[in-house]
Amino acid sequence: MGKKLKYDYALVKKVAKRVKDRNVTTIAKKYCDAIGIDYHENVRKNISKIVAKLNLKSATKPVQQTDTYIKAKTKKLKKSKNYMITFAQVNTPIYKQLWEKMKVYAKKVDAEIVIIPGTYHNPHSEFPEYETGWHDEFDKYLFAGHSKLNNYLTIISDANVLPTASRPLRGFEAITGEESSIIGHPRQHMEVVPTLPNSRDKIMATTGSITVPNYRKARVGKKAEFHHVPGFLFVEIFDKDDFTFRHVSAKKDGSFQDLIYKVVDGEVTDDGKWDSLILGDLHLGHHDEDMLKETFRLAKIARPYYLVTHDIFDGRSINHHEKKDFVSQVINDREGVTLQRELDQMVEWIKSNQNDIWEIVVIPSNHNDWLDKWVRLSGGANDVKNAMLYNEFRRILFNQEAPEGLVAHYIQQHTEGVITMDRFESFKRKGFELNNHGDLGANGARGTSNTFKKLNVKIVSGDKHFLYTIDGARGVGISTKKQMGYNRGLSSWTKSHGVVNELGKFQHLIYVNGKFTNLF
Repeated sequence: MGKKLKYDYALVKKVAKRVKDRNVTTIAKKYCDAIGIDYHENVRKNISKIVAKLNLKSATKPVQQTDTYIKAKTKKLKKSKNYMITFAQVNTPIYKQLWEKMKVYAKKVDAEIVIIPGTYHNPHSEFPEYETGWHDEFDKYLFAGHSKLNNYLTIISDANVLPTASRPLRGFEAITGEESSIIGHPRQHMEVVPTLPNSRDKIMATTGSITVPNYRKARVGKKAEFHHVPGFLFVEIFDKDDFTFRHVSAKKDGSFQDLIYKVVDGEVTDDGKWDSLILGDLHLGHHDEDMLKETFRLAKIARPYYLVTHDIFDGRSINHHEKKDFVSQVINDREGVTLQRELDQMVEWIKSNQNDIWEIVVIPSNHNDWLDKWVRLSGGANDVKNAMLYNEFRRILFNQEAPEGLVAHYIQQHTEGVITMDRFESFKRKGFELNNHGDLGANGARGTSNTFKKLNVKIVSGDKHFLYTIDGARGVGISTKKQMGYNRGLSSWTKSHGVVNELGKFQHLIYVNGKFTNLF
């Protein structure tokens, strides 16, 4: 054991006065140089106590009291049709290449850049030379207030959520009433708050970061660094009530793609393709024709290689939940809802949407499984209307001719060129596993976003009928009407799809009042 170091208070005071911003780490390092010893964390801790005892930090204002932050708090946001909102941590270097490309894109699409300043200071920062607040060029973009972007969307820039928070949106669900909200944070999360019937969707989103990771070398810092995303939230204001938004995340070189717009090498092009378009759960028969019409308009421009479907079959005619509901059976009969009609509608939809641009992929899903259950559990044994189908499907299962399930088998028998999957296959595109409906979780439990975010691969799921992004787990919503008969009470269902673009990044497509975007 070495001798306990005795501190020269007069020397500490002298060194501190030479350090412009009175940063403790800088003072400690200069003190070590002055007395000829190696810098150590214990020295910094003791110097910190001496600095506080001698009131040597009084010359330095807390970051919240600086002119820059006060100006950001009192700033009024400009009214714009488009916003690009990101987060910047104090005393931290920026992603220079991303920042230059953001400015180019903002000019192209006439967007207002907003930077939410984070005040969390890492006392163990590897960037002591940056302990001067925020990058000077950020001054005119910083916003630290609380403002409405339209009647139903609020940006909350004064929350100062810790960058290390693993669920940064928690606790904000009720704060903005009916309004959706945006929180500045280096993770990109998006969650839906359940609302009463006929209420507007309430969606909360974080932003991603324009500054590099700057966390403590500890467990919480390691996790935060792993989920740190260089990027921003793109917001489109349609009118005083309607809006949409989506995450944009960048590659290491700062390049990014938003919908069909790619920003690479300092210029914007509109030739960005989608690798995969993952539709919200289809439930054909309940589907929203207008939403799908607009979906295919965008798809023909973005030209995805794959069109991925969840719950392509609804199964209303054989719904085991309504098997003993006499009223529902009468209504189905009156409306002509039969199993054969559902199967024919599914085949017709597939054929009408096949082309030489994309391949249709059918993901095994719980509603697709209803057909197998109807046969296996003898649900159709006394169903006179569907007796022929029941016996044919039973024969198929007896002969083990449908390893991917009866819906997939029927599609293969009546269409060509459709990719059908079973539960044990992988369909991975650009690092995202797409063959997971989301109904099955770990060890027999139901699937949840909390389970999927812990996986060793990024994943996009359906099933829940609401969108979400929580770290590596993404979920799409529905391609249907919001009222399907069996959903009552509070709801978080959202009309939304997902896109994996050719740069390997994911975006939600949120459908609002007839459109996903105004950009094209």
